[in-house]
Amino acid sequence: MPFDRKHYEDSGIGEFTDDEIINSPGFLYRCKWISEFIKSGSILDLGCSNGIVSMKYVYDGRRVVGIDLSQKFIDIAMRRIKPFLEQTKIGDFE
Repeated sequence: MPFDRKHYEDSGIGEFTDDEIINSPGFLYRCKWISEFIKSGSILDLGCSNGIVSMKYVYDGRRVVGIDLSQKFIDIAMRRIKPFLEQTKIGDFE
């Protein structure tokens, strides 16, 4: 069965406010957990959604590559990360 991209894009996953996400215990726990494994170097954020997790590492000076199925979420992430962009490539793997 093919992946239902419309269901994913309409789910609202990427539409929480920054404060709702950043201040949630789950977000803080995930960032701490990830940091235990990745001490330095680049980060690949698969399923980056609106880019909020990527931004945490961009703020720390890390190089981050974010990939998501939803062009809508990629657009949100691009607006968020724009001041920090070194290079941008947008493509489709289909």
